[in-house]
Amino acid sequence: MNASGDAAEQMVRMSLQGVEVAGKLSMDGAERLVKLILSALKDTKRTKGRASLNTMLKSRQPIKVFEINDKELKKFCQEAKKYGVMYHVLKDRDKNDGKCDIMVRADDSSKVNRIFQRFNLGVNNKATIRADIEKSKQDKEKQYPTKSAEDKFLDELFKKPQQIEKGYMENPSVAKTERSRPSEHTSGVNDYRRRTRDEISSRPSVKKQIEELKEEKRKASKSKKAMQKSKSKTKGAKTNDRTR
Repeated sequence: MNASGDAAEQMVRMSLQGVEVAGKLSMDGAERLVKLILSALKDTKRTKGRASLNTMLKSRQPIKVFEINDKELKKFCQEAKKYGVMYHVLKDRDKNDGKCDIMVRADDSSKVNRIFQRFNLGVNNKATIRADIEKSKQDKEKQYPTKSAEDKFLDELFKKPQQIEKGYMENPSVAKTERSRPSEHTSGVNDYRRRTRDEISSRPSVKKQIEELKEEKRKASKSKKAMQKSKSKTKGAKTNDRTR
């Protein structure tokens, strides 16, 4: 087997046995990646790309694969040159999905991640960020669940019995008695609740009070008008008597 064949066989084996990639590859994805690599090795028109790929494969270093949008490839190539990253672009000519794969040495993966983060590049990189944000939100919701209106109402309802219990506990002798007689404590709490309900039910309705005030005001106004009318009639009668 020639050198190119050995390199191809090695890369196939690395792909199937778990080459570290950005975004876990399915079996179909792994087969597609192998197909692209073999195609690149056999492509005689891309002398420079093939040489770069052979160099990466012959180095026997772990390979990492990133996915990127075609429109972002130019920017990545510019920055990769600045960062000194050796890479090889894999593009499926039969599939025009606007994406391509970039092979880099695992040692350069931190540089690639830096380029992706700084310039917001990479399909998998963006998906990972979104997934991390969603996971963070879910973790916070699990840690601090939002209470429903029903739960809040129940919390408020049961605050008063706790305050009563605290009042009893201020006196040590009473507290001791309460521990020995839990039924009396329960009875006291029930009495308190009953008294509270009775007080609330015995309070005059605010609406009723307003209606009563309106009624009193109406009666007072009616009485005042009647008095003014009576005074006006009396004054008119006196004036007529003087005229006669």
